[in-house]
Amino acid sequence: MAIGLLVLGVIVGLLFEGHGAQKLFGWFGGHGPEGTAAFLGSLGYRPSRTMALVAGVTETLAGAMLALGFLTPVASAAIIGVMVNATMAMHLRNGLWNSNGGFELPLVYATVAAGLAFAGRPLVRRPADRVHSGPDPGGSGCDCARSRRGGDRSRDP
Repeated sequence: MAIGLLVLGVIVGLLFEGHGAQKLFGWFGGHGPEGTAAFLGSLGYRPSRTMALVAGVTETLAGAMLALGFLTPVASAAIIGVMVNATMAMHLRNGLWNSNGGFELPLVYATVAAGLAFAGRPLVRRPADRVHSGPDPGGSGCDCARSRRGGDRSRDP
């Protein structure tokens, strides 16, 4: 399961990071801050340039955080917030399917972000988070359960 969460987080995180880079830098066929500001202004967002930068920075940073597994619940909350906002402002009126400008893609991004937040995918696990059912894999004979309880650690490597 851990490998599946890793793959999901890295791929979706990088795609979302690219989604933000389209707004911030005009990369990957995006319109950059000016084009994004004009679009957001047409939807009623004011000040439109500030909102374009907020959206781009949020998407870029949250995507990078999700890809790295860094503060996954925070990254997920940011992604969900941006995608709910996009859905309500633009996509919902177009129905479900992305081919009609619908909310299919924002729904997928938000759902994956929520799933990763609930599943948990930290960048680094603490040793106490590991589950051992016997001697450690290194063969030193460490009784990891006793070590975690604060018992005799003299045999720990």
